[in-house]
Amino acid sequence: MPQAMQSMNIYPNPSASRQLQLQTASEQQGKYQVRAIGLNGIIYPLGTMQLTGTQSLQQINLPASIKPGLYLIQLIGPNNKMIVKSVTIL
Repeated sequence: MPQAMQSMNIYPNPSASRQLQLQTASEQQGKYQVRAIGLNGIIYPLGTMQLTGTQSLQQINLPASIKPGLYLIQLIGPNNKMIVKSVTIL
């Protein structure tokens, strides 16, 4: 069973650009997979994010294949730790 992570913020939200900032705080150190999931079920891999155990901030560039709409941004890390937040792409 995936464990929930403490905290993640995504901004800007909604986003009119092809860039998002992901900010996390106080999470287990390690490499986390980042992906977007469309409401149609399509999964878009967005790369990885290295968390330091303190506050981490990373810019994510969205691929051109992501069309305007509502998406779930998912971080999956060590021991299946997971967090999901929604973001609107304009």
